[in-house]
Order: sequence, then structure tokens, then C-alpha cells
Amino acid sequence: MNEIQTGGHHVKGASNPSINPWQVYTLEPDLCYHAVIGSLHVWIKHVHQDWYVAHERELKESGSAKLNISRDRKKQAGLTWNRWATGEGKNRVQLIPAMPDRPVVLRPEQLLKVTAGSKTLFFIALPVWVRIEVGLENPVTLCELSTEVLSNTWFGDTTAGELCYALKTAAAGILDEVRPKVHQAICPVSITNKSLAELDFQSLCVRTEHLSIYRGSSALWTNQVEVEFRGVGQVSRINFSKDVLQYKEVGEIIFKARKPVSKNLVKKSFHFLKNITGF
Repeated sequence: MNEIQTGGHHVKGASNPSINPWQVYTLEPDLCYHAVIGSLHVWIKHVHQDWYVAHERELKESGSAKLNISRDRKKQAGLTWNRWATGEGKNRVQLIPAMPDRPVVLRPEQLLKVTAGSKTLFFIALPVWVRIEVGLENPVTLCELSTEVLSNTWFGDTTAGELCYALKTAAAGILDEVRPKVHQAICPVSITNKSLAELDFQSLCVRTEHLSIYRGSSALWTNQVEVEFRGVGQVSRINFSKDVLQYKEVGEIIFKARKPVSKNLVKKSFHFLKNITGF
């Protein structure tokens, strides 16, 4: 198996390769490979011009996150396989962390209050999806699989709301208190209370389609979510910062946001973005 490849250079400060799944792999034909990433078990094999992928989930996290050869033929025979015909010359596969395919509603484990005129910064660990791509030139995406089972929740009113994922979080105010796992990305969230009243923070809907993922020396990172609260019934300004250089361990971008946000889009979407927070 190959090490992480980025333009022919090794990634400086990449996490332990024995457990880091976010790599380019060269698979031997007809062999089956297996990895455990979060609660996700995934099996991949390359036969002739076709790729086969199967997956299952377990509540207990165990095993190696890296793709390794699977010798359990009995287990393989009992799996439900999906098959893709991609043509010749694609014997390499890459596992890429991706943001969830729906917004995530964050619910702090403890009620968080932000006093009038103050600003707070906290860090959350967002579970990522696994994007499976084959081929290095003009790569083909086979599928995306969640690494953690999140419950569904409805955000907004009955007519204008939308289906999201729910996630309880410690909302750690100190970075050293965050202990992300291999299938999670650290997301910095700042809230500025520009109203004249105290803000009782109960939930926040993060539009993960606007977040990118960066490789860090010991963890994955996203860009920062910045919220300006202006009062109940008022528009809350949301910014998805591209500046992650303030965190010294943040490196190259390895997943680009599904829907990048421009300044014009943010300004024109203030009324829509009003419902992005649960304030």
C-alpha cells in the first residue's frame, strides 16, 4: 500500500500511518481489503475492470482504520456488495473525509449562555463521511458512507424547516479538551452576541455543505463558523471563514466544501440564514 500522496510529497505532520485511513492505496487485484472507521466497516476489492464495495456498522469501534487485506472469506461471502464498472487503469483507491450530506444541529450537553456584547469560541468534533474515489487522474467517486450513525431532527417550522442530523456536543471552550477520533474533524465555532440581552444558547444548525476539511498534524479540521447574534427575531449573520492558519497544526485542504460560500451569497441570503441558528 502506498503512503499518503499529495503531489509526490509526503504530508508533513500526518497522523500515525498505522491508523490514518485518509490515504491513496494501490490494491492488488482480486484481493479484498477491510477497514474500520468509527462505527463503519468497509470492504473494497478490485476485480478485472470493476470495483466492489460493501459496508456494515457496529456500535463498538475496533480494528484498524487503515485498509488491510481481509482473509475472512466466510464474512465476505455474507456481505451485500455494490459493483461499479470503471474501465481499465484504475487500480488505486483513495479514502477521503467528507462533510455530512445534511446540516447538523448541535446541542450542547450543558446550557450555554452568552452575555450581551460578549464573544465566545468553542470547538466541536464533527463526524465525517468516507468518500471512496478510484483513479488518480480524473478520479471517479464510487460512494460516500457515514462513519457514525446520527439521529434525524427537524430544524425550523413545519412549513419552511428541513431534515437535519442531531449531534450532542461538549462544546469545549479549550482546544486541549477536544479529543477527536480518526473519523471526526474539529470545527471551531464563534458566537458574538451583539444584542442588548443575554443569549441562551440551546442549539445551532451548522450548514456543513459550506465547510471544507483540512489535514492537521494530529486531527482533521474544518474552517471556522462565525455567528453574529443581533437579537430575537433579527437576522443572524453567518460567516464560514476560510482563515484556518491561526491554528498552527492545520495543513492542506483535502475536502472542498460541497457549496462554497461567496460574500455576495452571504449578503443576499441573510433572511434565509436567519433560520440557520436556533436562537
